[in-house]
Amino acid sequence: MPSNRIYSLGFALASPYNPMASKLSVRGRFKSTSCINGLILLTLLNILQLLLYIGLLALIGQGFLYLISGQGRDSNMFYQLFQILNKPWVWLARRISPSKVADHQVPFVAFFAMGVTYLAVTLAKIEHCVDVAMQGCR
Repeated sequence: MPSNRIYSLGFALASPYNPMASKLSVRGRFKSTSCINGLILLTLLNILQLLLYIGLLALIGQGFLYLISGQGRDSNMFYQLFQILNKPWVWLARRISPSKVADHQVPFVAFFAMGVTYLAVTLAKIEHCVDVAMQGCR
């Protein structure tokens, strides 16, 4: 540790004998915790974005199979798989939608609510990456 600096509370005060006496330099003491918090936030945003993406693709797949399989869709194994994957999203959409929304319209509500949420999470992720100067966002 140089003798011409006084260290206190994470800051290094420059001495008057140093040409850079007016500068206050910050030591890297607290930098690691903010970096870890940023990585945790980025990880949580990535997980939420992935869950929404999987749900949106499953809803699109179920809608596509609804159109092409006709009346036999209830016996279709893949349609049943999509119904199982989409059950939490459709249940949540049923809870947040008014009772006047018909049951056959609830998957549309789930799709649009998830689409808006996906866009919001994506924008939050972009904002976070810009704030941390793209560290860990690649």
